[in-house]
Amino acid sequence: MPARTVEPALAEAALGTAVPVARVSLGRLALLTLGFALLAGLLESAILATQQLVLDRIIYRSAHYLWMPAVGAVCSFSLIMLLVWLLARRLPRLGSQRVLVGILLFLTVFSALMVPRWVHPLAALVLSAGIAIAASERMLRDASRFTRIVRTATIAMATMVALFAVASFVYPNVRERSAVAALPPARGASSNIIFLILDTVRSRSLSLYGYERATTPNLAALAQRGVVFDLAIAPSPWTLPTHASFFTGRPPHDLSADRFAPLDETYPTLAAKLAERGYATGGFVANLAYASYEFGLERGFHHWDDYQVGLEEVLTNSSLSRALLLEGYSGGRNSWLMRVLGVDHWIGNTRNVQNVNAGLLTWLEKRPEDKPFFVFANYFDAHIPYLPPAAHLGRFGPVVSAGFSQRLREERPGKWPERGDPAKEKMLLDRYEEAIRYLDAEIGELVRTLETRGLLGNTVLVISADHGEEFGEHGFYEHDTSVFLTQTHVPLLVIAPGKVAQGLRVAQPVSLVDLPATLLELGTGETGVLPGASLSDYWSTAAPAPRPVMAALDKRRHSQAALLTPQYHYIRFKTGEERLFDHMKDRAEKTNLRDTPAGAAALPALRSALRELAGEQIFRLPAPRKSAE
Repeated sequence: MPARTVEPALAEAALGTAVPVARVSLGRLALLTLGFALLAGLLESAILATQQLVLDRIIYRSAHYLWMPAVGAVCSFSLIMLLVWLLARRLPRLGSQRVLVGILLFLTVFSALMVPRWVHPLAALVLSAGIAIAASERMLRDASRFTRIVRTATIAMATMVALFAVASFVYPNVRERSAVAALPPARGASSNIIFLILDTVRSRSLSLYGYERATTPNLAALAQRGVVFDLAIAPSPWTLPTHASFFTGRPPHDLSADRFAPLDETYPTLAAKLAERGYATGGFVANLAYASYEFGLERGFHHWDDYQVGLEEVLTNSSLSRALLLEGYSGGRNSWLMRVLGVDHWIGNTRNVQNVNAGLLTWLEKRPEDKPFFVFANYFDAHIPYLPPAAHLGRFGPVVSAGFSQRLREERPGKWPERGDPAKEKMLLDRYEEAIRYLDAEIGELVRTLETRGLLGNTVLVISADHGEEFGEHGFYEHDTSVFLTQTHVPLLVIAPGKVAQGLRVAQPVSLVDLPATLLELGTGETGVLPGASLSDYWSTAAPAPRPVMAALDKRRHSQAALLTPQYHYIRFKTGEERLFDHMKDRAEKTNLRDTPAGAAALPALRSALRELAGEQIFRLPAPRKSAE
């Protein structure tokens, strides 16, 4: 009669004695962990590639997503399995191969399920556990064969990840060098162009525009070298449509750029037109929510610098790491745990102004000196959650707590927990304006560095913002909520030695939609290349004709459109409600003239002008491109 095999656990129960469990060595555990982590990372990369390239979805990940998830998974898996191995010293059964493989399978399946976010985390946990329990037993029926497969597959996957990483670094550099080398000679005496955007900076909070706090001493000094526009209006109160207008010269309602829809290739961009004229073009952005490579703004740029490569970025490109940090399940991209740990990876908030400027200056150093350059930079430091560095923190108001409790209570991106509390709203305003002061200081330092390197003598410098910010002045908060001047009135400085007047202030309202035409004319002397009218009339003509200026917010039932004339600010809501302000006398827009005799006289012409500019297109919503989040 053949001998019967008895499982160790059953033998222990039958004999009442402890049967030692074969514990996996640390070296073998390292091999298993590396193999399963690489598998999880490559599965995640495959899912992301399918979402982005096949399903046409925005994935909010670095362009290095073919290798970063694998490296991030190796870090996460290694930490977890090291803890399990240490715990197995007290609980030996945890050290058995079947248990360890089951845990690694669970982590692998859970990582894959958390990529598309189609499954609730609790459901993913249950499903992953079920698959791990069922599959681990089958995998280990032939332990030696399983070991050979793991070893071979690990080597193959590690090689694949390494090749992806090398390609991710080498290919963009080769492509940029080839494109710049193939540039045609510059046409005529071309000037360099530097275009700086202070994301979320409103004119109302700038000392450049008469604000009592000294928020922008460096911008005020720069203003003496060129033209300041006192009523520059962003075409939209949020980032993507305004940036799309910056580069095309067209109003947002003519463009595809919207919530989850990037700027498409229908219209040429400023960068592309300048590249055709021999310019080396470089873009450096901190707003990853709507200005990364996924949103079409990089078209025409030889170099586009958005997501950074570093440990934090690698870790947060792993779905398991993101799940462990509770990212995305706390009302914002940064969970309370991420804040406590100092991981600042809320979407769109991974680079400060110093980091952006360092990349910009490095690129300028390496550029071909025989080519004119166009540099674009987007700074995100004044955006919520308003985190000025220590050197500026507390400059404009008391700080309740700069430590642990403040991180948990106040720095909650994506939320406004203090709405309706004037004292706490003021505290947030203080932090916002301290962040602006920080931005101003770093812009001043950038300009001084450019001067030291001799790069401003033949350079057009334009500084503006994509939209403002609201702190409850009209019952709205942050931005992307209204077209009141708090959200659309932004700074605009144009400095071009020998081309524009110095120390001039323009009182008439102007639209940022006209910036591409302006920059092309200042840089190359050409007109009519892009839509819009150059702003040069305002410094070259004694009495330029006023132009109606429009801003719009396309947001389903909350859609709004506004028209600004030298005297009036007219706002029309999709609901039919109308607001009318005399902005020359009522800068805070507190008194609605809609039902006054003056308002009744002015409204017909304003309504007609708004219809002429955009018709009903301002309230249309294009078919959105889906997000993978």
